[in-house]
Amino acid sequence: MDNTNSPKRIIFRFHLSYFSQESDIIDQFFAGADKPDFFIHSIPPNASTKMYTVLDLYHKDNPAADVENIPYEVFLVTKNDTFEFQNLGSEASERAAKRCRSLYWGTDRR
Repeated sequence: MDNTNSPKRIIFRFHLSYFSQESDIIDQFFAGADKPDFFIHSIPPNASTKMYTVLDLYHKDNPAADVENIPYEVFLVTKNDTFEFQNLGSEASERAAKRCRSLYWGTDRR
């Protein structure tokens, strides 16, 4: 049987002040669509005011995904009245793939 729910990682980059609204960011991103199953990795800032949320999409359908060979998409999240999502493109996706290798797929083990 062909699995149509292919594994993928979505990364949101946003200001630390939005951390308490992380679930709102996710809900708005998937608004109007069926929300997929996902696992959340919340990555606090090191030396900046930027926070990262990494979503492992379809981790239940793909419990052994190869994190080095799945697609990544990175979005800058800003807010005026509502959250806005700017896709940061392939270069940001490639950097994210390298930086996220240490995150286990669908779990918070490190």
